[in-house]
Amino acid sequence: MRDSDIYLYSFYDKNQIFKYLSFFISFEMKDLNPSRIIDTYRKGKLDYSEDKLMSYFRKKLSVDSLLKIYNSIEAEKDEKALKLKDLMEISVGEKYIEKYGIVPREAMALGLLEMTTGQELLNDADSPELHHVHTAFRIKDGYVIHLEIVEVCCPKIRFLHLLPNLESLTIIMAGLKEIKGIDVLIKLRTLDLASNNLREIDGLEKLLYLKKLHLNLNKFKSLEFYKSMKSLEEIILSYNPLSKLKGINKLKNLRYIEIEETNFSEAKINKLYDLVKLNKPNN
Repeated sequence: MRDSDIYLYSFYDKNQIFKYLSFFISFEMKDLNPSRIIDTYRKGKLDYSEDKLMSYFRKKLSVDSLLKIYNSIEAEKDEKALKLKDLMEISVGEKYIEKYGIVPREAMALGLLEMTTGQELLNDADSPELHHVHTAFRIKDGYVIHLEIVEVCCPKIRFLHLLPNLESLTIIMAGLKEIKGIDVLIKLRTLDLASNNLREIDGLEKLLYLKKLHLNLNKFKSLEFYKSMKSLEEIILSYNPLSKLKGINKLKNLRYIEIEETNFSEAKINKLYDLVKLNKPNN
């Protein structure tokens, strides 16, 4: 399906009491006519089998469209909207729910990731060794706690908000230009985004438990650190056109830093290394 074939419908009940699901439908879909779907939701009942809807979500929509649908009902409390949300989660991540017992929300994120990268995901739960070129994940109690994307073309990441239990996220050599949802990953301990094309990153101030941050080999010109990032112990920033670091003196637990091949003077680099030495505990 082409993006031009997808159209947005927002519809309301007669009294405008609450907003229904914003729903993307293709005019070319004969078995799922847009007006019929809208009418059935206005009447408050599903007129289509769950199998049809699940097949539609899974096969007929682009990744961006699926995310727009999901996000549009994220705050919905209406029973019918939540029902469609559940169907979407199950349909997109169906095989992961069935095979690994992952909760639907996290399974949907993996399903979207597979659609984005075009590669089958590998479960790393039973093996400490990761393949060199792969997308892999680890599960704990039905939640994805580790996600690793290596040498897979993935310029935009937009579904991290579906993986709030991540403790470790690695995306390297993926051509990444944009990453959203970092602020939701409040359990994150390790963030490795080395060897990409990132120029900015938002939400770092929310990562209260982050210990390791690797942003080397990107395109950052400036970075800001926050007092809330008190757990941060290791930063690797080498090979960036960096000329400004704000708030790094607030990182009282910083123990290690790499900052070679940036636009900082040798004196500035030495000052940063001295700062790390001062932060180290006395032996």
